Amino acid sequence: MALIKKNLMSLFYVIFFVGLLITAYLIYKIYEETYDKYILDQQNYTKVSHTSLKAVFSQYESTLDILGQLLTKNENYKSLDNSREILDDILNLNPTIVAFGLAKPNGQLYATSSNLKNIKKLPNLAQKKETKDSFNYSLQKNNMVIGRTYYHHTLKTLIIPIRKVIKDNNDKVIAIMTAGINVNKAFDFLGKTIHNTIVFRTFDNYYQLTDNRKSDTFYKIPLTKQFLIYMYKKVESGYKIPIDKIKNQEVLVTTMYHHINKKRSVLTTAKYIKRYELWIITQIDEKILYKDIFKKSLIVMFLFSIISIILYLLFKNLDKYEKNKREALYYQASHDYLTKLHNRYYLSEHFEKIEKHSAFTLLFIDLDNFKNINDNYGHSYGDMILKELALRLESFKNKDDVLIRYS
Repeated sequence: MALIKKNLMSLFYVIFFVGLLITAYLIYKIYEETYDKYILDQQNYTKVSHTSLKAVFSQYESTLDILGQLLTKNENYKSLDNSREILDDILNLNPTIVAFGLAKPNGQLYATSSNLKNIKKLPNLAQKKETKDSFNYSLQKNNMVIGRTYYHHTLKTLIIPIRKVIKDNNDKVIAIMTAGINVNKAFDFLGKTIHNTIVFRTFDNYYQLTDNRKSDTFYKIPLTKQFLIYMYKKVESGYKIPIDKIKNQEVLVTTMYHHINKKRSVLTTAKYIKRYELWIITQIDEKILYKDIFKKSLIVMFLFSIISIILYLLFKNLDKYEKNKREALYYQASHDYLTKLHNRYYLSEHFEKIEKHSAFTLLFIDLDNFKNINDNYGHSYGDMILKELALRLESFKNKDDVLIRYS
């Protein structure tokens, strides 16, 4: 206990260091928990978006299937009027679809919904830059193919083309059903959180959807192969699974990668839609993540600072009190209570500090017959004489002299 009292500030520094370690550990746990929470939230959001997007495109594929059945029934597709009537009826039932079309295998539009009036001025889908790849690709597939997102000048909106072949009983392609999905109306469930959402197709690597890019310029530039190779290798190394297996099994993957344009890392979660050959990706900038971590850590650091300041002031005052107490006790032990001069205890200490063989002078003063004063006039009077004598001796001693009441 005595040792602790003598080293109160040392004890404070020990407590401060321990508190600093605890604070650092708490901040690390905040970082870890916040990071895990953001990953979990992003993964859940990606799963929901994946399911929703898959369901939406399945619904559109069902619509094209129904149209195909109606058009092939009784060979309605051979009649322009019958085809347009069927297309208009379905179009009125789904406001997110901006137009329907029926194309020949060579890409020439055969029939369209009524809002595309002049069919002769419409481009050949197998030749137009924005549509030719997905159109030709759809001839090889039985399921619906999603085309490249582009701005349709006639319809004056961003659209996602969808196509599905119509075959006869001999499995021969007789026509291709095509439709345009209004990007701004059909995908409201995306982009309502802090996570950025991107959808791109893998057979040509063009962006399909994004929640924060409404300009058609964004959809004209595909992702570079170098970037995709980099991302695929990063995912494969993190999950120890080949990218083809990840795509086939629609495995949810999460990684952190350095964004070259933003010059900082981005937390990325992705899930593949195998049927439509689409990646749905959600991202969050590390700046948002670290900002949240900083806010939470700031509370811990503030509490640590306040507690440290309170403890410092407390220990400082206790240390000052103990120091004053020790000084007072030492003063009592080394001074005469009456004359306030040093006593014999101090003299013994003083001699111990004097180096051996050092010269010094000792003058011993004695009061003869002092007992008679105490006996005749009383001890109080004798005390007054002793105090007065001490004051007079103090008045003419040199700076280095030590005045002591020995007894």
